[in-house]
Order: sequence, then C-alpha cells, then structure tokens
Amino acid sequence: MTSAATTFLRACAASGPADWDGRGAELRALAAADWKAVNRYAVQHGLAGLVARSLGWAEEATGFRAPARDSLDELRRGQLIRNLADKAAARRIARALAEKSIPFVAFKGIVLTEEIYGDLSLRDFCDFDAMVPRDRIDEAFAVATDLGYRLISPITLHEYVRAGAHAAGMEHPDGTGFDLHWNIAPDLALDKADIVWRHCLPPDPGADFPGMRFDPEMTLIHLAKHLHSAQYAALRPLVDFHVASRKFAGQVDAARIAATARELDLESVLEIVNALRERHLVLSPPSPGPPASASLKARVALRFVTQELLLDSPHRSRIGNWLRYLVAAGSLGATLHGLVEIVLPGRLTLVQFFRRPFGPDMYPRYYWRQLLKVVTLARK
Repeated sequence: MTSAATTFLRACAASGPADWDGRGAELRALAAADWKAVNRYAVQHGLAGLVARSLGWAEEATGFRAPARDSLDELRRGQLIRNLADKAAARRIARALAEKSIPFVAFKGIVLTEEIYGDLSLRDFCDFDAMVPRDRIDEAFAVATDLGYRLISPITLHEYVRAGAHAAGMEHPDGTGFDLHWNIAPDLALDKADIVWRHCLPPDPGADFPGMRFDPEMTLIHLAKHLHSAQYAALRPLVDFHVASRKFAGQVDAARIAATARELDLESVLEIVNALRERHLVLSPPSPGPPASASLKARVALRFVTQELLLDSPHRSRIGNWLRYLVAAGSLGATLHGLVEIVLPGRLTLVQFFRRPFGPDMYPRYYWRQLLKVVTLARK
C-alpha cells in the first residue's frame, strides 16, 4: 500500500483526534502527489466530507494542516448543500407515504448519512430508499408518480416485479431520486422480506421525517449485504458498516444478529464483512493472519479482498473483479446465478443495460459486448 492509500484509509476509519496521535511525521512526509491521491480517493468513493473532517482531527492532533484540506473542505460544503436538497425531497416522499397510511421503512442514503454518520456533510447520496410491503407497491408508486417521479428504465413497475427485481428506481425532473423497494437486495427470496419487517422500529422522536427504521442488528446485516452485492469490490459500503458498527457498539445482541443473519442465509456474508472491517479499517495493529475461528470463506476473502481492490476496483477489469469475488466469497448458488445471468440475461437486465425498451436485437449486441469485456479485460 502507498502512503496515500494508508492515510486515506486512516481518515475513513478514524473516530476522533486521538486516532492521529503520533502520526505527524508520517503526514509531513507525504509528497504533493500523495495528497492529490488522497483527494482523488475521497472523491472517487463519495467520502470527501468524511475525509475532510478526519484531516481536521489530524491537524488538531498534530498541528499539521494537510494540503488536501482546502479542496476537501470545499467539497464537503458543496456535498452538504446537495444533501440538504435531497433530504427535502426525501421528506416530501416520506410524508406523502405517511399521509396515505402506507407502511414503509426508510434506509440507506439520507437515513444512513444523517442518523448513523450523524452529519449530512460526511457522505454523499443520490436518492431516497424506502421499502413497502409487496401488496402496497402500487399505492406507493402512485404516491411517487403524483409527486412527479417517473421510472428510470423504460419498463412498467409490474415488469420489475415479474423480473425478480427488489426495487424500482425513479427520478424527478429536479434531479432527485427515489428507489421504491419491496425487498432489501436483488437475490433474497421474497419471503425473506417478512423477516426484515420483524426488525423494523418506529423512528426516534427527534427524527426529521416519518417511516420506520431498521433496528441495529438489521442495519448491520443490510450493510454487510450491500457490500456483498457490490461483490466485495467497493470501499464505501465497508466504511458504512464500520461507522454503524462503531455507533451500535454495546447495543447489538450477538445471538440475535447471528440468528437473524442465519434466517436470511447471510451468516457467512456477515462474518466476511466483519473480518474485512477488522483487517482494513480497525486502527489497532492488525493480526498477522485471520482469526483462528474464521471459516474457510472468511480466510479466503481476507486473502483476495485486498486494500488495493477496495480502493481501485473501478480501474480494474470488471471480469477480473467478478472472478475474484467468486473465488473469495461467492457461494455455489451465487456463482451459478451469475453464470446463468451472463449466458441468458433476463429482460430487466437487458433493459437496464441498454436503457431502452426491450427488443430481441438486444441479445446479440449484449453477447458481443460481454465477449469484448473478456477479451480486452475492460473496466466498463
């Protein structure tokens, strides 16, 4: 790992000035190119605000003002303005759903940033995510449509449902987005949503908008699943899990979270993400190897999901990242599902891939593009 990458990860993981104690010499030793790299990582992963705050703590602890501070502070201010606008849009949708007595749970985006990170300037988000019971999807969709939102992909809501999707993305002419969910992940069986609903709580009395929230156990399980859905090749979901783990320290019932993860068939996913967090973001000296109790999947994941992959996966071959994921942490079922999806993609996959209504001509064009990815090790 380069000094820039190490500094960036410390900035993501730090919880206060104390985490920078004794690091002044390291920070002063970074070259201008290193600080540009820190800035680039922060922007690339949507964590400019978090890194800006952390470098402020570094200055408080060491007296050294990082050259990246000014640009990151400016990005943090801009991010706050955008997030406030998106929060206002989320509040409109949430209140409209509540007025129609449609039960829903708000999660990801605004909830994660404001209620878990505790500061709207720390992390960017682009839409409002809400999950409704499957038998209330049409009503929730009508509410969003009345507010001016339209489906992003040129297919109907029922086509999303029939295609096995877990959500439908919508957008407003003002640029804000709304993801209407009926499950928390694309590859979870529909009956698993009933388990998720059992782990929803009313919002805190001081919450700015209505809607239920996940309890601490489900929050962590969902964030772990989010990293898994990103094929363990994205940093921000891991940082989200790290921040939530720190917030809920002492509140999570270990037996309950293990039992819930087992019910959702996500026990190994939760173990792997916990192990990755301890390896890459916990600031105490890392152990030389995986915990003695770690399963084979966790041991393999720690071997293949490196810091380089988490930081630079957008600049690597997508095929290479996918194969690494299958080796590192993909179950046999996930592997087969992925292979079937490549060989015989569904209508929803093709519509989202080409962003136009379905047509039979999509198949040969899709296969040609996938072949080019394999031959050229394309990044897109």
